[in-house]
Amino acid sequence: MRPKWGYPDPTPGRTGPPRHPQGVVVPGLFSKVQEFLRSPQGRKYTDQAKRYASDPKNREKAQGMLNKFRGKGGQGGGGHH
Repeated sequence: MRPKWGYPDPTPGRTGPPRHPQGVVVPGLFSKVQEFLRSPQGRKYTDQAKRYASDPKNREKAQGMLNKFRGKGGQGGGGHH
């Protein structure tokens, strides 16, 4: 059976939202993240991340990791692109 969204359903008879071709349920992911961020534990981690990001040394480390991840080298600091 081929559903209307264009790829075979890996579990015939399954109900619920369409699945991504790799089997990941995409709809609802962001709402779950938002729900977590509104929870007391999510607010705690958000505040912790803000404190961490306010330290210039941590910001430089994080920028270096992002650059490394993006393939721009891991030098960090030094202006904007």
